Amino acid sequence: MAQAQQLSKEEKLAQFNSMLDMDINEVEDLPEYATFPAGAYNFRCVGGVIDPEKGFVRFTFEKTGTAEIPDGTPAEEIPADGSLFGATFRGKVGVQLIKKMFGGIMNANNTPKIPEFVDSIENMNFVLVLSQREYDGKKFNDVAAAALM
Repeated sequence: MAQAQQLSKEEKLAQFNSMLDMDINEVEDLPEYATFPAGAYNFRCVGGVIDPEKGFVRFTFEKTGTAEIPDGTPAEEIPADGSLFGATFRGKVGVQLIKKMFGGIMNANNTPKIPEFVDSIENMNFVLVLSQREYDGKKFNDVAAAALM
C-alpha cells in the first residue's frame, strides 16, 4: 500500500544537512501546483498516497491537455500542460467522495479497495471535471467527475 513517507525527526535533519552540501543545481525543483478555472482537463496521475495516521488519501495529477472549458475563460488563466493538481480526500466523507468520483473506474479495473487503487493509479490517464471554489480569499479546485481516457 502506498503510504505517506514518514521520516523521523532525525531522518529529516539528516536529509536537510546532506542537502546543504549539494550544488544548488542538484536540488530537485519544487513542484508547481496550479488552480484551474472550472472545466474538464486531461490529466495523468503521477501518484497516490494514503496517510492512515492523518486519515487522508491524496492523488497528484499532471495536466496533459484541456478537454473543455467554458466560453470566455481567459487563456492566460488556463495552466500550462505539465502543471500539477492535487486532490486530497479526508475521513469518512473523503472515502465517500472517492467512491462517487472513482468507484466506477475502481470496479472496472478490478481494484475495488482503495489501497489497491492507489497502488495502480500511477500513469493512468483521466479526464477530470474540476469545479472552483473560494475560501478565505483563496481559490481552490475540487474534482466534480472523473473518467478514464
